[in-house]
Amino acid sequence: MRTFPLTGKILQHLETLTRYRDTSLLKISLMNTLLSLTRISEVRLYDVFESEGEHLLALSAWSEQGEVHGSNDSPSDDQVVMVEIDSPIAQALSTQKSVAIQSVSGYQTCVPIVLGDKPIAIFEFDSEQLITDHEQDVLDGVIGVFRNYLDLLRDSQHDTLTGLLNRKTFDFGFAGLLASYGQESTHPSEDLRRVADNHWLAVMDIDHFKRINDKFGHLYGDEVLILMANLMRTSFRRHDRLYRFGGEEFVVLMRNVDVDGVRSKLEKFRQSVEQHEFPQVGQVTISIGFAPIMTSDTPSVVVGKADEALYFAKEHGRNRVCGYDELIASGELAPMKSNQDADFF
Repeated sequence: MRTFPLTGKILQHLETLTRYRDTSLLKISLMNTLLSLTRISEVRLYDVFESEGEHLLALSAWSEQGEVHGSNDSPSDDQVVMVEIDSPIAQALSTQKSVAIQSVSGYQTCVPIVLGDKPIAIFEFDSEQLITDHEQDVLDGVIGVFRNYLDLLRDSQHDTLTGLLNRKTFDFGFAGLLASYGQESTHPSEDLRRVADNHWLAVMDIDHFKRINDKFGHLYGDEVLILMANLMRTSFRRHDRLYRFGGEEFVVLMRNVDVDGVRSKLEKFRQSVEQHEFPQVGQVTISIGFAPIMTSDTPSVVVGKADEALYFAKEHGRNRVCGYDELIASGELAPMKSNQDADFF
């Protein structure tokens, strides 16, 4: 019987690749696969963003001497760089095709990952020799499987109506945030990051949303939810994690901001909602409760604290921002019991 050792090896790697539901682990598995199946010496994977017609890059995974590293955080603004004009990466993003050039130490090959008609990431490979046609076929095939699988993962992780992250992915996002808390990162741009991160969770609820549905119908209610999600995207930072928990409830995970900063950001968002003209509906307001995230906290505990602050805002006039710690300090709220572990959503 004829055997195909390379084919079997590829299939084994693909089986390993599709075990993961976490995108950061998926990227690391993919890079290990590519290093194993080709003569590539080093590889870097950049997430690609677009702003005002320009492509921006953020390093999300990379190899050093055969060992692969990755970041499970969304990139902060100081980790995002503009693509250099006329660089191989710029050419690959523009043509949406692989680009190879000769470098001082050998060859550099850039391979974009395109979903729909937009590049979402790009690989940068270093090799001593030019990648062969066979190796390029392997790269294209494995990266194609990765692209399709990533597309399926993204669909499962995002709310269908608003495009925000869904409740199902919240625990992963929360765990990733805690994993980065107080730890030194191996990210090459670590010197640009602050050592002492401050982590926060905010729970937001549209005021009188049932009245909107009852008066204008669910079609306009859905439009309010979509516009609310769009306002969130423009109001919060690139690395803040935005969730729709269901109904009219939204959650934001934030890091690298102090208490004054988080209150300011949430207050500005509240004002932007209040001042926005929603078609047919008119003015809509939102109530917000927020709480700090400690390393010992579980998701339900932090959500519970922020939810307590949200309920206070609802019961005291709505259309306001309330912080859990501030309410405890002022005596307006009693501290939650430490053994409270109910799921608030």
